[in-house]
Amino acid sequence: MRSAARYLVIIALLVATTGCSQKAAVTQQAANNPTTTTKQAAKPAETLKAAQVIDAFKKTGIPITQTIVYTEATDTNKLLGRPGQYIEKINWADGRIEQSDKANPVGGTVEIFTSEQDRAKRYSYIKQFMDNPMLVQYMYEHGLALVRLDKDITPTQAKQYKTALDALP
Repeated sequence: MRSAARYLVIIALLVATTGCSQKAAVTQQAANNPTTTTKQAAKPAETLKAAQVIDAFKKTGIPITQTIVYTEATDTNKLLGRPGQYIEKINWADGRIEQSDKANPVGGTVEIFTSEQDRAKRYSYIKQFMDNPMLVQYMYEHGLALVRLDKDITPTQAKQYKTALDALP
């Protein structure tokens, strides 16, 4: 009986020692193997800001002469910050176009959304009205941004905006 107890103790010690040795060996092997990597959490992509879009336009030489940064209280559409709508909005005046009303600059609008799905819904909503020549505008989607250009912008000028927008991350 005593020898059976000793035998069980020896087996238990061997099992415990073997388990630790394997773990130590695997840890040592990983430390010595430079190709072993640990999985790191992916960093979330930086969200594009409306002001960054405006700055990109200015840096390419587009003459933006005035901007209006909207808030929840000043957004004339009453959509800013609402569920499924844009979270940032800036209107701007393009210096190549005659401006008659400082409160309503002629140039364009950039809207930033929390998801591409929300941006796409807004794009589709506006697109349905573009059959009316009075409401025609250029629209460009880039990530979470929707850029809308007034119909007074020429096709050549619109390409300048598109090129600057496409250069953004």
